[in-house]
Amino acid sequence: MGVNIFMMLSNSSARHGFGILILYVLVSANTVVAAPMDTDQAVTHLADRLFARPYGDIAQVKQETVYIAVGEREGILEGSEFDIVRLGAKIQVGSELLGYEEKLIGKAVAERVQERLTVSRMLAKLEVARVGDRAYLRRQHVTRVVIAPFTIDDKVSSLGLGIQENLITALLSKGISVVERSQLERVLEEQRLGLSGFVDLGSAKTLGELLGADAMIVGSLRDLGETVDVNARLVALDSGTGLRAAQARIAKTAIVAQQLALGPTTSVGENGRVVGSNLGKSFDQNGDLFPTFENDFVRIEAVSLKNKGKRPILALRFLNVADDAFGFRLSELEGCYISNESGSRRVCKSLSWDSEKFLGDRFELVPDVPRAEWIELESGEEVNGAYVFTAKALKIGELGRLEPFLVIIRNIDVR
Repeated sequence: MGVNIFMMLSNSSARHGFGILILYVLVSANTVVAAPMDTDQAVTHLADRLFARPYGDIAQVKQETVYIAVGEREGILEGSEFDIVRLGAKIQVGSELLGYEEKLIGKAVAERVQERLTVSRMLAKLEVARVGDRAYLRRQHVTRVVIAPFTIDDKVSSLGLGIQENLITALLSKGISVVERSQLERVLEEQRLGLSGFVDLGSAKTLGELLGADAMIVGSLRDLGETVDVNARLVALDSGTGLRAAQARIAKTAIVAQQLALGPTTSVGENGRVVGSNLGKSFDQNGDLFPTFENDFVRIEAVSLKNKGKRPILALRFLNVADDAFGFRLSELEGCYISNESGSRRVCKSLSWDSEKFLGDRFELVPDVPRAEWIELESGEEVNGAYVFTAKALKIGELGRLEPFLVIIRNIDVR
């Protein structure tokens, strides 16, 4: 890879007659996002970058200045800390290189960050840094993360809510503990906090304590006309210090434009269909509306959530509200689950339908003819209280055309 070398001297160190080791950190060109992504790709990119550990090798040493090949595009922020190590013998299996033996020679902190260059000061030095040494971004101990809605011009859009929801799922799949959105919304309401709960450090600390989180991801969107920039930052809640940053660029399709225009009172599925909650027309025995998901072709009602031994059973009712019949199926059981305010999840294990009229691994929805589905969830202790149902689904149209969308049904009480 190509590396550009810059040199800057610390005026304050010269005036005071002592040397400060400066690290100039360069970023490799292959870390740049070359083309706009779709929303799912952008979320995966953000999740990888925010919790990765970038590194770079020292390219040149001159006096007290050291240049290292890693930088801002890898998420380096002012205040980011590095471990400086010296590489030793190769570690390999056969001809495959697995890595190197490493010896710690010092620690450094980033003081100034440019697009391809970071200036850092040594916090501790065991030996003098030299060409070929390596700088690793120091790992931050994060036990639980809360994710704020991604805003545009300080307002929440359906695109921002969708990115927040999908980022929660992406981090959970990496084994990172994340506060569920329903729990976050409840605490925000109880504390009478809006977006100030995320941008004000005092409120953010309180939020972290109430939610048991020690870090927060805050993000923003920027409409560039044909694309949308997504910026995310991982922040320590105890100090407000930025730990990592990441950026992605989304192609502004008609669906994305629609999601940007919609406010938080509505939401949009992955296919861009406008959806809402409790829009169903069916009622329980108490005369209350069933918790409901609805878009312009299907309505899905959560009829009941019950304990059957150690396995909860969720009953759903489906109704085709479009003009034509279509096939339907859940795209993957791994993306199907219920969750509560404490962050507890139960993953879907098996499905059963009200008839045997299957089309392969799907079933057909005929206009105005309801169908029922029972979902058996993973076993464990009995479920109690209110839950949120989340699932990735597919509408299967003419010629097998697949149209993915995200189903979210809130406020499902165990009965």
